[in-house]
Amino acid sequence: MLFLQKSPKIEDLFIVDKTNSGFPLPFNPPISVPECLSIHLKIFEWQGYGGRKAEKEVVKYILANSTCLITAYISIELTHRRHRGRKKNKMMKELASMSRVSTSSQLIFPTQSSDDWSDFSFFL
Repeated sequence: MLFLQKSPKIEDLFIVDKTNSGFPLPFNPPISVPECLSIHLKIFEWQGYGGRKAEKEVVKYILANSTCLITAYISIELTHRRHRGRKKNKMMKELASMSRVSTSSQLIFPTQSSDDWSDFSFFL
């Protein structure tokens, strides 16, 4: 999150995890909310979200502190095939229930595991 402190005018934040390895360390939120989250961030996209504890904490922090957020796109990628559909639905519900400071923001999940965002599932 150090890069957010040094990039105060970020309006679009993209996290891409093509290896589905997640965050290597636990997430420790900064003491003060970065300016880009508090007054600038409008679009947040995460490709390769795996639902690990640190990843959940990052999403929770971003949603709870991004006052100008319009849209959050989260592409869930699961490594194990067993019960994939049920686990993905559970993760989508968990993400949708996270507190958001921007009451007008949309949380969007692509319905296919691809980079094609033309087919979405919407959660408000």
